[in-house]
Amino acid sequence: MPTILVAEDQLVFQELYSLILKKMGHEMILAEDGGEALEKTFSGQADLVFMDIQMPVMNGYEAAEKLRKKGFKNPIIAVTASDAPDELELCRKAGMDDVLIKPVKKSDVEKMLLKWIATGTSESEKEESLKQNEVFNSAYMLDTFMNNETLALSLLARFIERTQDQIASLPGLEKAENREGARQIAHMLKGAAYTMGGAELGKAAARMELAYKDSDKNEIEAGFPPLKTAFELFKKEAEEYISSMS
Repeated sequence: MPTILVAEDQLVFQELYSLILKKMGHEMILAEDGGEALEKTFSGQADLVFMDIQMPVMNGYEAAEKLRKKGFKNPIIAVTASDAPDELELCRKAGMDDVLIKPVKKSDVEKMLLKWIATGTSESEKEESLKQNEVFNSAYMLDTFMNNETLALSLLARFIERTQDQIASLPGLEKAENREGARQIAHMLKGAAYTMGGAELGKAAARMELAYKDSDKNEIEAGFPPLKTAFELFKKEAEEYISSMS
């Protein structure tokens, strides 16, 4: 069966890829940064690479360019939270064949694999939607993780804990004028929040990501309280859900 390398540093997405690929009968190799992706792509003889753009050590653009220079011919799929034309063009110039937009959905990963790798697995026709005004959509979260309740609950608890720490770190990063570090946190939070069923939290994080990117001090100050509120609402509903399932 085909071997898929996933270059992704976020636990939520690592687990999601693992579930999807296992279901489709693919072997998965995990790389947690661009440097590992370079090393493991060739050692594991990857048939396709999902390459996250925002990673530590080496970003997805650099990793893809180096893979192509080393002679890697198989498909490389960029994974990014931005569908801006300039970013999509950068992906193409770096040698990537296609683009998967976060938040990553099961059906989109399946479609990408069916498009680029010959397989007998039928394409999922089930539409997955997340209402944009919902605080926490447990049904969406469970469906994303193919109703693996144990895994979803474990990831949800860890997501709450990590997100609380990440949001608490943002004022310090802003005070130190480390807006790129703050932007990266907002970027990661945005994708993970949508995946875990938190549309409002994802939207609030997206607002902050743009504010940090633009170095808009007024928007940073205006957007931080709604981000905290969105997280507190998400946390309350998610923890009530965890309690109800125990």
